[in-house]
Amino acid sequence: RYFARMKRDNKLGPALLAGGKLPQPRHLALAALGEWMEQPGGAILDLRADRVAFAANHLKGSLFAPPAGGRLSVVAGSYLEETSRILLVVEDSSQVDDAVRQLVRIGLDRVDAWILAPEALSQTDWTASYSRIAASALPAGATVLDVRGADEFAASHVRGAKNIAHTRLAARLDEVPAGAPLHVHCASGLRAAMACAYLASLGREVIHVDGTYGEIPQALKL
Repeated sequence: RYFARMKRDNKLGPALLAGGKLPQPRHLALAALGEWMEQPGGAILDLRADRVAFAANHLKGSLFAPPAGGRLSVVAGSYLEETSRILLVVEDSSQVDDAVRQLVRIGLDRVDAWILAPEALSQTDWTASYSRIAASALPAGATVLDVRGADEFAASHVRGAKNIAHTRLAARLDEVPAGAPLHVHCASGLRAAMACAYLASLGREVIHVDGTYGEIPQALKL
C-alpha cells in the first residue's frame, strides 16, 4: 500500500496543504485523551523506540512506529488510511515536527495531536499490552505468522508457518490464521513488533516472538 500510494503521488503530485503550511498538531491534554480515543476515525502512532516497553504498555489500538530508519513512514503507509486522524505518542516534543514531515511526504496530513508517552500511559483505563517470548522459546505446534519477505521465507522457515510480509498485512488480513493465538516472528524481532501492534489493534491475540530467526529451535524449521 505504501509504495502504491507513492507511485500515485509521484505521478499526480501530492494534495495541497491547507494554507501551504505543514499541519500543526496540538498538544493533547491528558484530560482530553479519553474523548479523543472514543471518536471514530482516529489512529495512534507510538514513536517510542523500545519495542519491549511498547508491548508491555501502550494506548489501546496504537501502532508501533519508531521513527528511525524511515520505519515511521513504512508503518503509517502500510497500516493507516489516508483519512485517518492521527495522534502521535512521543518520548519528547522535539519528535513532533520531523514526524509530521515524514507523514505529510506519504500523503498522511491529518496529524491532529500529540501527547507525551508518560502522560498517555499513566491512565490504565486506556492502555493495553500483549505477550512476548524469546525466539528460542517458540513452542512446537504453535500457530506461527512469519512476517519476513517471501525470499527469506523460501530460504528457510518454521514448519507450518504462514508467510505474509509485514507491509502486506492490511491487504491480506483474510489470510491471517484465526482460531488461536498468533506467534509472530521475523528475522530480528523488529518487523514482528510492528506486525503485532497492528494485529493487536484489530483485536487479534498475538505473541511477539522476539529475537533472531537463528534463535528459533532448528527442530521447528524446514
